[in-house]
Amino acid sequence: MIRRLLKRALRRDRSPPAPSPRPPPEPEAEPEPPDLEIDGPVFSAWRAEGRPLALLDIREKPEVDGGHAAGAILLPMNQVPDRLDALPRDVALVVYCAAGARSYGVAHYLRDQGFADAWSLAGGFGELLAHGTEERRPPRGVPFGLLTPVRLTAEAARARGLNAPDKGLPATIQEVAETPDGLRYAVRITTSQGAARIDGLSEAELEPIGRTPRRR
Repeated sequence: MIRRLLKRALRRDRSPPAPSPRPPPEPEAEPEPPDLEIDGPVFSAWRAEGRPLALLDIREKPEVDGGHAAGAILLPMNQVPDRLDALPRDVALVVYCAAGARSYGVAHYLRDQGFADAWSLAGGFGELLAHGTEERRPPRGVPFGLLTPVRLTAEAARARGLNAPDKGLPATIQEVAETPDGLRYAVRITTSQGAARIDGLSEAELEPIGRTPRRR
């Protein structure tokens, strides 16, 4: 009887120890958000020191019709992926929207596409105006409104030293201004030689897309 009890006790002593509880895994550190944002004072300082830069307005047509930064590239956010060739890569590309949320996402996307100097402007369009950027607002009822796709006539293109087929060059209206000589338009074109802005165009130098070009 005693021998059986001793054997049972020995068996219990030889049993492997219970595993100790594992410490909980340490939480993974969240990656630092990329350095993408600048504010109005930084933008003003860059401009004052002569840093090459371009403004990219990614708002929709009703927004830019209410006012936009002078000289900005007007390109709505949903068109950016298909129009990367229309954007400069050799300057600081400062993206702005109404408040800074959309521009942050677009700047992040542009960095992923190789635009190493793309930035989001915190505070958006209002921040630009608050720090001295000139505002442009198109007149009402113009033949070609902002962001309208048009065709720059071959004659107008060649007069400005551009190679152009007889049907002209596709373009997008970027600015409209009333001058003593009448309405003047700025357009942005993209050719095999790159993207460019052309200012000071008259209505006669533009053709609506989809219509038969005017005869000269």
